Amino acid sequence: MSGSIHSFMHKVMLPNSSEAMIKDAIKGNENYGVEYSEEVVKGDLDIESKRIVENIIDTNRRHVSLLKEIIERY
Repeated sequence: MSGSIHSFMHKVMLPNSSEAMIKDAIKGNENYGVEYSEEVVKGDLDIESKRIVENIIDTNRRHVSLLKEIIERY
């Protein structure tokens, strides 16, 4: 039952257009890929772990930038 409700809610909340999907991806990457990861880095991490997380954050920033370029051209 809960799986059916979740599936229904997911379908209802999906964006209808390519532009809306890209904007949703930007929002997700900015909120979870960058901001959340930055909070993790503020914690007690060893040097190697911090370097890995910072690389991931940089990659997510590049992805957001590319998605924004797509929106501008769209």
